[in-house]
Amino acid sequence: MTSVFICDDEPDYRALLRAAVEAEPDFTFAGEAGNGFEGVRAVAELQPDVVLLDLTMPELDGLDALMGVRKLSPETIRVVVTGHRSAWVRGESQAAGADLFLSKDMSPTDICRAVRELMGERELV
Repeated sequence: MTSVFICDDEPDYRALLRAAVEAEPDFTFAGEAGNGFEGVRAVAELQPDVVLLDLTMPELDGLDALMGVRKLSPETIRVVVTGHRSAWVRGESQAAGADLFLSKDMSPTDICRAVRELMGERELV
């Protein structure tokens, strides 16, 4: 089972992602946070397999949260799920430690599918 943690400041969007994660037979919901600070703290404690992380959040933005997760939970796969689409934001996310960059325009089911594909690629290495 792949444990997934969700960090996004929009409660409705977290609920959509949580429902999608819980519907996947090989995923388990590890928890959620509404800001970057709480997210980093919880990921460090829980050490989930994957964190789905928004970039625009209060208390600690997503780029800083990415760096915190990378430092405190280096084995956790870091997936940015954001409304920002610019190449600069994508590059900054990758530099901060994102393993995958996805758009909030994707359906939650497609986000889970992309995470599963990334997990499969990692297992092949």
